Amino acid sequence: HDSAVVLCDELFREYDIRGTYPQQLDPQAAYYIGLSIGSALRQAQSAKTNQASQTINKDTTCLVGRDGRLSSPILSQALIQGLRQSGCSVIDLGMIPTPLMYFALRRYHLNHALMVTGSHNPADDNGIKIVLEQSCQYGAQIQAIQQRIQQQHFVYAQQQARYQQWHLLSHYINHLSAAVHLKRPMRIAIDCGNGMAGLVAEPLFRQLGCETHLLFTEVDGHFPNHSPDPTIPENLQALKAVVRDQQLELGIAFDGDADRMIAVYPDPDDAETVHILWPDRILMLFAQAILPDHPQAAVLYDVKCSHLVAPTIEQAGGVAQMVVSGHSLLKAAMASHQAVLGGEFSGHLILADDYRDKPYADDGLYAAVRLLALLSEVSTANQALRQFPTTYSTPEIRYAFTSPRLAKQVMHDYAQRLQQHPDLATAKQSSMDGFRVDFADAWGLARASNTSASITCRFEANQAARLNEVQGIFLGILHKSLQAFELISEDVIERPDQHGQFLQQPTMVFGE
Repeated sequence: HDSAVVLCDELFREYDIRGTYPQQLDPQAAYYIGLSIGSALRQAQSAKTNQASQTINKDTTCLVGRDGRLSSPILSQALIQGLRQSGCSVIDLGMIPTPLMYFALRRYHLNHALMVTGSHNPADDNGIKIVLEQSCQYGAQIQAIQQRIQQQHFVYAQQQARYQQWHLLSHYINHLSAAVHLKRPMRIAIDCGNGMAGLVAEPLFRQLGCETHLLFTEVDGHFPNHSPDPTIPENLQALKAVVRDQQLELGIAFDGDADRMIAVYPDPDDAETVHILWPDRILMLFAQAILPDHPQAAVLYDVKCSHLVAPTIEQAGGVAQMVVSGHSLLKAAMASHQAVLGGEFSGHLILADDYRDKPYADDGLYAAVRLLALLSEVSTANQALRQFPTTYSTPEIRYAFTSPRLAKQVMHDYAQRLQQHPDLATAKQSSMDGFRVDFADAWGLARASNTSASITCRFEANQAARLNEVQGIFLGILHKSLQAFELISEDVIERPDQHGQFLQQPTMVFGE
């Protein structure tokens, strides 16, 4: 049918499909991705001999949703066309938060779903999150979609398969509000970031009985107020200001497709200061609340999380398990460990204490209502939030490169240098995902991102001076790796004590 189809290699990432629109991901690419996935489902179905007649054939029916990005309607349309061309029926969920896709899979006992979303990436990016046989696809499963396109191993149906639209937003909102009961009304702020949480926030938090100050609820794919990644501290400025000025208990922010969340809260002793409640701390609160009812259950956390997480889980009676970063990988690991709870520093939080059936869902909105329920049990949210020791940490520091491949090559060199460094020899080292070093009182991590062309670093210590010391070692070694690849010239840094300043807030793209 088709002359050679050439799609950009960099589209097919570790845990989803992601690229810039239209240079990497355009309607033609979306069509062939739909055709490839549909063809695989059709082939798997024809291999099954006993076909019971069903009103919906679950083997070849696919849910499709999309976020509010400017390119999402046209990409979703092309994806659906490819699926239907292969003979797969499509149930179009329209514009939705990603977690609604997981809700629909569970509620209607379906197996396959595709979500067109750029998640937390910049406005001109887009992507596709893929659930097949109720499992989030990653790694070799994503590569298989690409290989089928390269080999043009397609199935074409005689006629386009069935298409229908379902509107489930109000069902999803009711499901979330029925899941919890707040012990007292709370005064909160919500930053929807012009993303998908804006479709849900107003009715949801009203039904929960909260006094809610809403920010940026209008869905706008230009993201005019800030980029859709709430884990970047400057993107939380507006939310912090509302919490401070209105003297609220808590502020919650969501990413572009609402599968991630983060919070902010006022300092109990200084009304002018509003702190970030990082997702690893939220995970610790959930662990303390959930584990008494699930003794010895597994709780998973990713390599970017605080060194306080494991002891907190263990003290609450759970089994702490560190895993590699990536939402698809976290879900797969949770299934194999039968975990009750899992989370990432990036804000993906999976609470599975109330359901153990697949698929595991990282639902930022559900995590938010569970957090409010938990904090409503004490007289002020501050009470629950002050219990953890104060540590000094950095957010994720990102070093951008011209391509994911260059970032991975530099990371490989960097990890080898870190491994051999005498100051790190006494520490506990892990190369599970990038390179992490744990001391008794501090830790540092460097890893190549799977969602962008970058290396990210993160550091935490019990004392500020110790944080600077560990960060200094890591950044000094990174400087050597960048020099080895001739990405920075010798004279960028005259004195060693300037490593910090130059590399703490990197603005350049290495390799340009």
